[in-house]
Amino acid sequence: TGNPSLIRALVQNYDLRWEYFMNPGEVLSASLFYKTFKNAIEETVIPSTSELIYSFQNAQGLATNYGVELECKKQLGFISPSLSAFTVSLNAALINSNITVTQGGQTDTRQMWGQSPYTVNASIFYTNVETGTTINAGYNIAGARIIKVGQRGAYSFSDVHVYEMPRNVIDLSATQTVFTNMELKFAVKDLLNQPLYWQQGGVNIQSNIRGRSFNFGM
Repeated sequence: TGNPSLIRALVQNYDLRWEYFMNPGEVLSASLFYKTFKNAIEETVIPSTSELIYSFQNAQGLATNYGVELECKKQLGFISPSLSAFTVSLNAALINSNITVTQGGQTDTRQMWGQSPYTVNASIFYTNVETGTTINAGYNIAGARIIKVGQRGAYSFSDVHVYEMPRNVIDLSATQTVFTNMELKFAVKDLLNQPLYWQQGGVNIQSNIRGRSFNFGM
């Protein structure tokens, strides 16, 4: 159900970033960030005698989100000239979030809805200008995040929320230039096709296979 009493959230961002550019297209950086959310909008549960009613409400006080982010993009030619066509990229973040909401008639302090405590993205690129070939392999994983809030006091365990659990995701793509004005593109998304699990109280309550996707374009 909707909530006509919602008011907009205001976000204040504070960032401190250090960057070092080794060569053109290469970077090494570290960031500290701190965010405050006034009137953050969160999913909530409204008590009902027959069934759970989900809605949204403004959080109490200031919600916070802070952490550190590391990024590196580096060509591998410094290892060996034969690797000069390869570039690796890494982005990793640790995030701590905290919010207080009224959940099922009770005060609930927890991590923000949908916020993972960590994320990792890694890629390796191969680029050959002479042959017009580009190949990319990417990896992603994100920590457990609340995907559906639970009703406080309705379960025997303390953490009542439903979490989407981490899963390893690998994507592949390749582009080949042919003739002078045509490109062939091929991509595979979610190569590993690992199951997606939702957990509540440490138990799997739902799972799904999203499936691989293959795309070819010209």
